[in-house]
Amino acid sequence: MANSAGCTAAARPSCQGTMAPDTRFCCSEHCNQYQETSDYRRICKCIAYDGSTIPNCSEKDASFPVATAECINTCTNEQRNISRSQCDELRDVDPCWTWDTCYCCCSCFAWGTKIAVSGDEVKLIQNFQVGDPVRTASVEPESGKLVWGENHVSFSSGTSPGGNGSTMLSIYFGNGNSIIVTPDHVFMLSSGKLKKADTLVPGVDELLSAEGNAVALNEIKVGRFYDGVHHISSDADKSGLGEGVIDGHLINSNGIVSADFALQISFGDQKLLRHFVKDCDKLPVVGSAEYKAAHADSLDCEDYLVKKKGADVSVNTVRSFTPFGANRLYVPPTAQVFVTREQAIDIIAGPKRPYTNTTNVHNLNYLIKLFRGFFPEINFYLDWEGIEPNIYAFELYGQKTVVISGQLLRTEPIYQDGLAVIMAHGVAVFNGAPPANALGYACMGQADYFGVGYVLQTIYFGSDWLRVATSGVDQVNAMFDYISAKNGEAGNDVCLKPSIDCRKETMELALMGGELPECAGGPEIGGLHVTGAQAQLFESYQTVTVQFNMNLSPYSAEKPENYHISPESVVSTATVMEEAPNQVLLTVLLQPGIQDFEVRVYDVYAYNGSTLDPDHNSATFSVQA
Repeated sequence: MANSAGCTAAARPSCQGTMAPDTRFCCSEHCNQYQETSDYRRICKCIAYDGSTIPNCSEKDASFPVATAECINTCTNEQRNISRSQCDELRDVDPCWTWDTCYCCCSCFAWGTKIAVSGDEVKLIQNFQVGDPVRTASVEPESGKLVWGENHVSFSSGTSPGGNGSTMLSIYFGNGNSIIVTPDHVFMLSSGKLKKADTLVPGVDELLSAEGNAVALNEIKVGRFYDGVHHISSDADKSGLGEGVIDGHLINSNGIVSADFALQISFGDQKLLRHFVKDCDKLPVVGSAEYKAAHADSLDCEDYLVKKKGADVSVNTVRSFTPFGANRLYVPPTAQVFVTREQAIDIIAGPKRPYTNTTNVHNLNYLIKLFRGFFPEINFYLDWEGIEPNIYAFELYGQKTVVISGQLLRTEPIYQDGLAVIMAHGVAVFNGAPPANALGYACMGQADYFGVGYVLQTIYFGSDWLRVATSGVDQVNAMFDYISAKNGEAGNDVCLKPSIDCRKETMELALMGGELPECAGGPEIGGLHVTGAQAQLFESYQTVTVQFNMNLSPYSAEKPENYHISPESVVSTATVMEEAPNQVLLTVLLQPGIQDFEVRVYDVYAYNGSTLDPDHNSATFSVQA
C-alpha cells in the first residue's frame, strides 16, 4: 500500500453509523487505495487472491466496516497511511503517534443497473471489467453544468446472487423508472449538489438526468435484494478527491447522475463538502424516527416505505427485490422473551437505527456460528422485520429455537457484545438451573445469571469472557435505561418479570461470581419452610414423608442426622423423592404405642441455596394405633 502524507481529518464513510462509539475510520485516501487490494476483495467479496470464491464466507454489504490499520496522531487526529515501522519512527519523535485500527466500508450497485459507456451505448454494471470505457462527467467551474467525456474503469468488484440478500433501496423516479442501490449511494440533485440515497426526500428532492434536466423523486422502498451487487470506479485522478475535485467521478446510471465508488466512499471529506447539500452528514436517514418527524407533514413514512402523502404505492417489477414488511417468522405466544411487551414499547421510543443499517446482521451471523459450535441443539433465526426489540426462546416439535428480532439489532446501544449477552440469555432459557416457570423454562433472572456466568464462559475463555461480558452487560443496561420506572417494576410473578434493577444486579453478580440474588429467585434467608408430614407403611418399613415449600438440595436434605423425631425415634435414611423434589422420604423406627409425633428439621437447604426458617422447621404427624 502506498505511503501517504496524511489527511488531517478522518473521513466519515458510509458505514459511519454502524460501529460502536469511539470507533475510528480510515481517511479516504487510505480507503481509496484499500478498495483495490486483495485483502478488501477477500473480506468484502469473499474472493481469494486467485479469483476463486472462498468457501463458507459471507459477502458483506455497504454497512460492513472492514478493519485495517494506519498511523494515527492521538493528539491532533492526523492520520497517515504509512507502514508500522515508519509509524514507530514518528513515535520516537512524538509520542502522540500510534499504530491503531481504523475501518473502511464495503458498498455496491444492483445487478442490472445500466451504466453509460458513450452517448448512445450502455452496459450492465456487473459486466464492467478493469480497462473498459465508461462515460463520466466533470463540472464546468463557471456555469456548474456537466460536461461528459470518456474515462476507463480502474476498479470493478461485486457480489454474486444468492445468500441472505443485501439491504437495498429501490428508488422510483420520473415516469415509472427505478434504480436499486445501497443506502450510502450518492446521487446528484437538480441543484447540482450531491446527496446520499438514504437521505433523499420524495416530493422535495429532484434527481438530475444525464441531459441536465430535473427528475421527480416519487418513492423509496427499503427491502432485501437477492441478485448480485456491483460497483466501479473510473480511472480519473483519485488524489483530486482529496482536494475537493469530483471531475471524472460522476456516471450515468439508469439515466440519472450518480457517483462512482471512489467518490461515494469519500463522503464526508471536508474538502468535498462544498459539493454536497448543506449538513449532509447530519441529515436523518430513511426509516429513522428523526426522518419521520422531519417529514411528517409531506410524506407517508414507514420504517421501510417513504412516499408523497396520499400517493399510490409503486408496483415492484424486480423479482429479486422484496420490500420489507411482507415476511415474518412464526413465534408461539408461549415463547420466553427477554423483555416484556410494555418494556419493549419503551425501548422502541428510544434511539434506534433504521432498516438500512445492517451492521448487527453481520455481528449476529458471526455469533450464530459461534453459539452453534457450543450449543448445536439450539437453532437461531433472525426476524429482520420484527418490530419489537426482543428475542423469543421456545421449544416446538422437539426443536429448541431462539428468534432474534431485527428491531433488537437496530436498537442504538446494542452492538456485538450486547447481542452476545442477550443470545446467551436465550440459551440459558433451556439450560439454566431451576427455578423454572410453568413451561419448564428458566426464570428470567435465572437466565440472565446463567447466560452471563455460564453460557458466555463456555463460549469465551479467560479475559475474553470478562471483556465481552462486561461490555455486553453495559450495552444491555443502557437499553434497560429506556424502560420507564413503572414498567421496570417487578410483576406479581418475579419468575416472569423481576424488576429491571434486579436484572442489572443479577448480571453484575454473575460477573463477580456471586450468588443469584433473592429478587431473581436466588437464595432467600429463611425462605425454606416445612409445610407438612405424613406417616405410612412402605414395603414393611415405617416411613415419614416431609414436605417443603421449595425443591431441596439433595446434599443437605439426604442426611438422616438433620431430622429429629420426638418422642425419640430413629431415622435410618433420608431420600429426596425424584418425582417430587420438594419432599423427603424418611425410613424410621418409631416408638410403639404412640400415635402423635413431631419431626423437626435442621441444616437443610433449598436447591437455590435458600436457608430454613427456624420458625417454620417442624410438622406433626400421626400413626394408627
